[in-house]
Amino acid sequence: MIKSWLKMDRDGAGADEPGGMASPPGDQSSGDQPGSGSETGNAEGGGEGAAAPVNALDCLVIRKVAQSPELHPRFRAQIERTVSPFDALSPSRILRWVAAGVAGGDRRLLPQFLAQARLMAGYQRELKGMRKALAQGEQAAA
Repeated sequence: MIKSWLKMDRDGAGADEPGGMASPPGDQSSGDQPGSGSETGNAEGGGEGAAAPVNALDCLVIRKVAQSPELHPRFRAQIERTVSPFDALSPSRILRWVAAGVAGGDRRLLPQFLAQARLMAGYQRELKGMRKALAQGEQAAA
């Protein structure tokens, strides 16, 4: 599937421009249907893992991972949910890719990266709060 995404995005077209891919191959969701990614969550509107349009940032990350064999095990582990998305690829690495893409003329990347960074920061705050509540509950039970 990664190769089909790369083939469809070879000319740089993203989901938000003519000729771009609106969703992963085989995805039957559309509009505001449940699971279409329009409810809450990721930078495009869905929760982490929810169906959402493939944007320029997604295509960039997939392309870079495909070109970097040393990243394949980490990315696969994230897809298999044995590694957290927070740990699979470092934000600094992705930011370097985004900076190079923006320097090459793709202005869509920076806003998409910033939106994803805000979303991930929110997830991290939520996890921190849950861990704190769990620890407090364990202390109260002891």
